[in-house]
Amino acid sequence: MATLESRRFATWLTSGRTPSLRFKPDGHERMSVTVHDGPTSGATVTIPLFSLPPSWTADQHTLLTRARDTYPREVAEPSPGTYVWHQDAPA
Repeated sequence: MATLESRRFATWLTSGRTPSLRFKPDGHERMSVTVHDGPTSGATVTIPLFSLPPSWTADQHTLLTRARDTYPREVAEPSPGTYVWHQDAPA
């Protein structure tokens, strides 16, 4: 999130074993988001986002914080940028 907030290119989930997301801001309140499913289908989809409000990245950070607060046992961050889902979490 900090990389996006500084309006720089960011990638999420780069393990090579899961689909990945790439965020490419263009500096003019626009961004392209690419989803790449390399491990399974090899499919890539790029979606342009136009007229993003200046608070877009801060809003996304707030949503991520809310998700972590809501599901603290299910999702853990064992190292920066690495997330794991606990299968034994109560439903």
